[in-house]
Amino acid sequence: MSGPIDLDRRGPPGGGWTRPTRFAAMLGGIAITAMMLHIFVDVVAKLFFNAPLQGTMEIAAYYYMVGIVFLPIAFTDWVRQAITVDLFFGLFPAWLKAAAVLLTLCGMAFAYAGFAILSWQDAFAFMARREIAMGSGNVQIWPARFIMSAGLSLAAVTCAWQLFLFVSGRDRKSWLASELAVEE
Repeated sequence: MSGPIDLDRRGPPGGGWTRPTRFAAMLGGIAITAMMLHIFVDVVAKLFFNAPLQGTMEIAAYYYMVGIVFLPIAFTDWVRQAITVDLFFGLFPAWLKAAAVLLTLCGMAFAYAGFAILSWQDAFAFMARREIAMGSGNVQIWPARFIMSAGLSLAAVTCAWQLFLFVSGRDRKSWLASELAVEE
């Protein structure tokens, strides 16, 4: 492969995983837009008609914000745009870089999978109880619990796929590059 990898457009080599992660991130972006419109309509209705929308705060907190936070995680990991601190990584010999990447990807995959399993269990428990939030209006919030579960599951699969690509050698070179991509 010649030239630098354009992670923003295609994702890592050996990919095929860009579409699902990009779709989830797009849903997170839609949640931001929907939240802004919902709050705008609520404010206009309150100021001009003295009739605020019932449950706006609960819907924003339990639906929109959860989608904004958890849906784009997999895409952020896939295109390697999470916050990183590479103080010493560039100084490591190749074998230590490989060990660090391997340990990191294993840890991320297991952590995301563990959180996903716990969140699926909670989501089904809340669904069985038909959880609601009582505020300015009663809002059923149990469906929102599945948003977090889906986002964490996608992130776990993404990290596991990256781990497979690294171990199989299909995407080892891009992980072990010592140049730091610093934006100015």
